[in-house]
Amino acid sequence: MDFLVTSMRRTRILVRSWHDIVLVVALVGVYILMDFLLKKVFPKLSPKAVDIISGITVIVVGVVGYILITPLTQK
Repeated sequence: MDFLVTSMRRTRILVRSWHDIVLVVALVGVYILMDFLLKKVFPKLSPKAVDIISGITVIVVGVVGYILITPLTQK
């Protein structure tokens, strides 16, 4: 969870519509879900590795989600 807290401190989020808010909430949910699943499936994995894998997953899902919602936010 430290990765999420330190990253959010430095990140500015530009909200164009409600789609962006849903994407940010979904990304937080993906991070929490990945953190939980990795700790359950691979209990011997180090906390740093769990944070890195969860962070990379959030970045990939965020980029794909941003690309998918961009046409919805432009008029």
